[in-house]
Amino acid sequence: MASPLSTASIHPAHELDELERGAASEWEPVDAESTRLIVAPLLRWAGEHGLWDTSDRRASMPAVTAARLVAAAFPERREADLVEIASVAVWLTRADEALGRERLIDALAGAPHDGDRTPLVRAANALRFRLGARASILRGLVADAERAQDAEVRVIAWLERLCPALLGARMPRIHEVSLSYPTTWSSGVNPLANQVEAEVGEWLRSVGVIRSERGEAVFADLAAAEYAGWPCADADHERLATVMGFFSLWIFHDDCLEGTGTLAIERHARAVAGDVEPATCGPDAPHLRGWAELGRSLKRTMSDTWLRRHGDRFHEWLSAVGWEALALKAYRRTGVAPSVAEYLHLRRSTIGVSPTLDFVEYVQGAELTPAQIRSAPVAAIGELAADLVAIHNDLFAFSKDVRQSMMNLVSSRMADDVAADRAFAEIAELHNRKVRALEAAAAEFVDAAPVHERPGLERWVAGVQRMIHGFARWHVLAPRYTDIHRLPGGEVLRVRILVH
Repeated sequence: MASPLSTASIHPAHELDELERGAASEWEPVDAESTRLIVAPLLRWAGEHGLWDTSDRRASMPAVTAARLVAAAFPERREADLVEIASVAVWLTRADEALGRERLIDALAGAPHDGDRTPLVRAANALRFRLGARASILRGLVADAERAQDAEVRVIAWLERLCPALLGARMPRIHEVSLSYPTTWSSGVNPLANQVEAEVGEWLRSVGVIRSERGEAVFADLAAAEYAGWPCADADHERLATVMGFFSLWIFHDDCLEGTGTLAIERHARAVAGDVEPATCGPDAPHLRGWAELGRSLKRTMSDTWLRRHGDRFHEWLSAVGWEALALKAYRRTGVAPSVAEYLHLRRSTIGVSPTLDFVEYVQGAELTPAQIRSAPVAAIGELAADLVAIHNDLFAFSKDVRQSMMNLVSSRMADDVAADRAFAEIAELHNRKVRALEAAAAEFVDAAPVHERPGLERWVAGVQRMIHGFARWHVLAPRYTDIHRLPGGEVLRVRILVH
């Protein structure tokens, strides 16, 4: 079988001129650990002052955005300075919304209203003590500030005002690209998600996948509640636990395989299909045991045909990981990036969307017929879904991939001598075109079906679309990724998700 990405077809990157070469040599992409060193004390400060429940990852996103932005914008600054300015921006974002402009200015002046002992006012006292004489600067900034609706936009706007005043440096230019989704693709997080996340963590420990502090940190950074809870908003407890366990184990397994592939393809695929007894998996094969337990769980609901299909799709993913490992070795050896089209072709297989789509049927408790599975429209929708997840994965993983010398769609476009901000914009627009293409393909698919089949197909299509959008939302929130990147030359770029 030929590799889907042969080294002979990879094209060379264009030479940079001296100025570009100098900028590139000094460029350091955002480091997740440096961001964590700002996020952790910032969330601790917010929790100590009762600004919100900092265990709620979604409520904490304005603080995470502030930390990511200052880490990307000011890599040479002391962490303590960045924590301080991010704390001020987060407080202003929360207080402007809750207190109103007049009470906000009073709080900054040290003159809260009688009986006003809210956490926001107590936090203002702490900020004034830390800022000293500089606290008066804030009152002038607040008086004429405009208020944006979105909390993440507000915290960015505050940072742009605060940095010259408190750091003596302007915020670098912030580029933005947007991933756009129709409102029908959007859903909330499954209300059972946090409870199930705790159960999945215990299960991963019981099978031996998590057995060290590093494993615990990987699971914490995984944000498993949102990873499965957003794409499977309507799943019941048992199905959500199975899907969340599958997704979580997948990340641990994939991290082991990345860049190397696996030799036990057949047995792992059989385990996923429910054909391996968990008790036969030794203590040195925790991933295999986990897959075997999940396969047995799926077997209680899925038909034999359905499970075989699921196992076959997982087999295809494992095989593709091997091809990706070969392509990655060639990339690291030569420094030559694949084209966007070549790499996206490979990513359709390695992103793992094909077996993931089986969970749309699983959550809904309704299996597509073999004829529907084999149909051209379902194949087209599956390919578009894989492209969309691969694209937004690469957009949010860009900094991590550059630091680890991994291939990435944005890097491939930059290798064509395209500026980084333009490369991001082009890949984001490619994503948005594919969203529109999937909308059209889905509508055509449902309209062409017999009338009695349409309600079921509409539910399946909606499940696919919610899963895609849910994965995008998760990528923004999960600490292993970032929506804010430092670009060559020091400018910053943010990837936004828009629903309209």
